[in-house]
Amino acid sequence: MNKSPFISILGAISTIASIVGIIFFFINPTVTIVCAAISALNSILQVTFADQNNITTEIVTIIIAVIVAFIIQKPIFPIICFALCLGDTLMSVLGWISMFIFYKK
Repeated sequence: MNKSPFISILGAISTIASIVGIIFFFINPTVTIVCAAISALNSILQVTFADQNNITTEIVTIIIAVIVAFIIQKPIFPIICFALCLGDTLMSVLGWISMFIFYKK
């Protein structure tokens, strides 16, 4: 499937924003909220126009974040945003590792 350049660029921006969101969670959680919104927008557009099949990963991430927020007794919304950034970064890094291993062979 051919992706538009906009979707590819948004994917790269989303990964960078997710990394920034993880870092800024400990400095200024407002930045994390904006970065999580970028990540969520990217996921929705990836499902609509690109290769992603569904948003199950994001939904499971939100459910786990809510459970963790209740366990550690912290505000739910910032924890959800941090988890979305963490999940997006983790999936990107795992994708890079698998591409590296695949192309190495």
